[in-house]
Amino acid sequence: MSNRPIFYGWWVVGAFAVTTFISTGIRHAVGPFLKPIVGDLGLDRASFSLVIAVSLFLYGVFMPIAGMLLDRFSVRVVGSVGTVVLVISLVLTAMVRNFWEFAAVYGVLVPLGLAGTGARVLFQIAIGAGRPGSALRLPVAF
Repeated sequence: MSNRPIFYGWWVVGAFAVTTFISTGIRHAVGPFLKPIVGDLGLDRASFSLVIAVSLFLYGVFMPIAGMLLDRFSVRVVGSVGTVVLVISLVLTAMVRNFWEFAAVYGVLVPLGLAGTGARVLFQIAIGAGRPGSALRLPVAF
């Protein structure tokens, strides 16, 4: 057994894999909150579902934009801004009082933050987090 330290790139990939795991959980864990949100905001299920559908659609729209931003800016900038937007949008989601606020925050801001912390950003980190073993880090991250 050698006494070499763990390559720094593995720590970066591990940290961002956890971040992506959390953001994916946020994306897919909205179902159990249907009844409390519908009850608190006085919505019907159709309105709630519309916001979720818009959110999923915009997530798909924002992912290529996040990819273009990755080409222009660094992974650090896109990932950091995405994380900040995601945290702010989740805090604001807890403060919404009506349908339009819910639609603006959860329908637009949450997918924007998720795109900045999503799989495309993790791919870029896993591939570029250093050269030794970079081909191995991508499958390990997922």
